[in-house]
Amino acid sequence: MNINIELSGYRKDKSVLPLELTISKFGVGEEKFYTLILRDITERKNYEEIIRHHAFYDYLTELPNRFLLKERVEREIDKSKVVNRRFAVLYLDLDRFKFVNDTLGHDSGDKLLQQIAERLKKHIHSADTIARIGGDEFVILSSKVTCKKDIMEFSSKLLKVVKEPLIIDAHEIYISASIGVAIYPEHGEDNRTLMSNADVAMYEAKRRGKDNFQIYTESLNVKALERLNLENSLRHALEKNEFIARIPLL
Repeated sequence: MNINIELSGYRKDKSVLPLELTISKFGVGEEKFYTLILRDITERKNYEEIIRHHAFYDYLTELPNRFLLKERVEREIDKSKVVNRRFAVLYLDLDRFKFVNDTLGHDSGDKLLQQIAERLKKHIHSADTIARIGGDEFVILSSKVTCKKDIMEFSSKLLKVVKEPLIIDAHEIYISASIGVAIYPEHGEDNRTLMSNADVAMYEAKRRGKDNFQIYTESLNVKALERLNLENSLRHALEKNEFIARIPLL
């Protein structure tokens, strides 16, 4: 029988030393004996931390990824239920990023994302989370921005920050963003619903000309469903050759 217990010790320089104590029991005849082995597990802990970092942080920007964001949103939901408070999820998508990527190349596109990430980090509250969830999409979880006035001011500030010129590989680049906002609990009481509704609001911001923000409303989901149904109807009509061409007589 082995029992493993993790402990903490201290080195001479007062730094923490992770240890593992293994207790083994064995018998010789009627005699019972115990062995205690104490191991330094610093290397193992460092390796585990590297694995965890790769699992929960974006490799390019070093921001939390969608998995860590999900954990933090769910934790914020649990806390907000207890103290009966609101928080906001802001879904930010860069406008025309694909054009920059295609024109200057992926290396320049990566540098742009890194610079935008650094800018955004400097303009959020210390208790907030900013994550890159893929491509040119960022999500900000804010427990400090709760009322409509605060959301409007915060979103406007982020749009202004993104629009400041970037110097990348000797090129001056201007880019903008579209932001969709969902508020807990009005716009969702779980991570999936909040993210989905913030995403819907972001696409409404793009539809309205980009470089703006929109706060989620239920009518946006209705519009999104109508557009989806229209697209499906057009696709089926094309497949069945149901379009009729009208040619004016001259």
